[in-house]
Amino acid sequence: MFAPFGHAPLAALVGLGATVFGFSFAYSLYANAEKDPLPEKLGLLSRAMRDRFYFDEIYSGLITITHEAVSRLADWFDRWIIAGLGVRGLHGSTEIVGRALRLVQTGNLQTYAFLFVAGVVLVLLFALK
Repeated sequence: MFAPFGHAPLAALVGLGATVFGFSFAYSLYANAEKDPLPEKLGLLSRAMRDRFYFDEIYSGLITITHEAVSRLADWFDRWIIAGLGVRGLHGSTEIVGRALRLVQTGNLQTYAFLFVAGVVLVLLFALK
């Protein structure tokens, strides 16, 4: 509890002084008051303080705008990139390759030998260039 006085005595004393000043100022302002004297003395600043400097309204407006923008961006990214290109794109390309390979698989040994030789020729052509 007394460690701040040993570590930074000036800061601790200034903090205590501000506390004592605040309590004495509040006592002098409210000691004999029948109603709140701040609205008469501060005017519009008193209303802004009562309405919390409109922080909640500003915060709500900003969060609503940014939340909607981020959620729409996330929805677009999920629909078109993840589901569209990722899932449906992979599914479509796999299906097309599967259909193409089905045409090649005839069950005929001579066709398989021909495709094997054609593949070896292509590999040799690319390797020798």
